[in-house]
Amino acid sequence: MAINVMYQVYTGGRWLSNVTDLTDYAGIYGSPIQGVYASLSSGSIQYRTHTQGGDWLPWVTDRTDYAGVIGTNIDGIQMQVIGLSGYQARYRAYVGGMWLPWVTGLEDYAGIYGAPIEAIQVEIVANSGGSGSIDAIYQVYTGGRWLPNVTNSSDYAGIYGSPIQGVYASLSSGSIQYRVHTINGSWLPWVTDRTDYAGVIGTN
Repeated sequence: MAINVMYQVYTGGRWLSNVTDLTDYAGIYGSPIQGVYASLSSGSIQYRTHTQGGDWLPWVTDRTDYAGVIGTNIDGIQMQVIGLSGYQARYRAYVGGMWLPWVTGLEDYAGIYGAPIEAIQVEIVANSGGSGSIDAIYQVYTGGRWLPNVTNSSDYAGIYGSPIQGVYASLSSGSIQYRVHTINGSWLPWVTDRTDYAGVIGTN
């Protein structure tokens, strides 16, 4: 059963539109987040934020309230699924010009104390090894070569400081569609699984 998470953030003096799963990210690069709302298509999600120079705020469930303090930047966030067996929240934060590693459930928090979060991404995943668990296998072209495949969040695909020019991806079950946007260009056509790669070699 697919569980969707809908979330939005307060930044730049306003609430941005809702984002569903990984269809986009919630935030504006360069603009600190000060509030977060989230809910699920089934079950409930609990979340809390850490204020920059402050402490962890109380847990919020679904949209009974928002997590954060308007006027105070957020530098940490935690999320967990409740009332729904076999699923966990998986999320990450954009801080200081880069996406930080993914966090699952309460194994850690997303963010860096002292540095404001500018964007977040969230998805709901089946517990590892549980029913419905599907692996994503992907690789990128950078530095003049295709790098080895990466599975799920076991590592990241790429080399810090080296632009990506192509992407291949597939799933252990089912299919995945993906596309990329070229710098100073436009969105390229959708690609399904490994029928082709997404990108243009020579164009970042």
